[in-house]
Amino acid sequence: MKFSKSATISLITVFVVVILTIIIVPICVVNACPSKSAPIEAKKLQSDPPFEPYDPNKNINNNFYGKIGNYPDLTLAVINGNTIEVENLIDGGTDVNVQDRDGYTPLIWAAFFGHVEILENLMVNAATINKKSNYDGYTALIWASRNGHTKIAQKLVNNGANVNAATKFDKYTSLIDASLAGNFKIVQILIENGANVNATTKDGYSALLWASRFGHEDIVTYLVDKKGDINVQADHGYTPLIFAAQYGHDEIVTILLNLGANIKIVTEDKLTALDFAKRNNHEQIIKYLTSLDFRINDTSK
Repeated sequence: MKFSKSATISLITVFVVVILTIIIVPICVVNACPSKSAPIEAKKLQSDPPFEPYDPNKNINNNFYGKIGNYPDLTLAVINGNTIEVENLIDGGTDVNVQDRDGYTPLIWAAFFGHVEILENLMVNAATINKKSNYDGYTALIWASRNGHTKIAQKLVNNGANVNAATKFDKYTSLIDASLAGNFKIVQILIENGANVNATTKDGYSALLWASRFGHEDIVTYLVDKKGDINVQADHGYTPLIFAAQYGHDEIVTILLNLGANIKIVTEDKLTALDFAKRNNHEQIIKYLTSLDFRINDTSK
């Protein structure tokens, strides 16, 4: 019995399909093969989660913290703002300076979340005010300054907190963080208690630079009044004026120029404040800087 060429191909195709069905179907049953419509997700590697600053506005769950870091009981009580549990643990002899895996103490966490009463209890019971975390070098005061907890910042300063302590990697101080975040009252507290107004991060960013970058007019004016370097240049040559022009902060541009900022300073790419304003279409700043630049270069007078 002879088969045509097309019939032979058809028989071979059917045979291959049957064989594949016999092999693949059992595998899919065992391993739960995804359907065509189901997206195939990349396999996630199991690893120890990196430390990240936790959002104080999120609901804190004891089991979550316990799972990822095996946090001490006192630390968990502080994170959750459980004042009674904190008191009980301290009365029971728990070390108030116990550290979690990243070297954060209960006092640092209390400052981070803004738990005033708990912080006071820890300080009364000899918590170390200036302890830095082993992981990133943050202190209680640096976190309070960044997160805007004015009462806590004041209490820490009153009890001897180092206002010029800096973080481990990027060298942020309490003043730099407070200025970046726009926490004016804390900026005042820090300056009045000896904070270095011209301290810079590892990359050369000062409190005034960050305040200019994020549009905090009151802080910019205050820092310049307190002898902040108005023409300080960070890595790549950015100045407070260049930052303000780049990000469209009209009022800060005016403030800085009125207080003596140098309009002619350029970045390492030879760009001025006016160049950055033009790049980002900040019309009001372009007009102001152009007119000022013209007056500076006008030799007819």
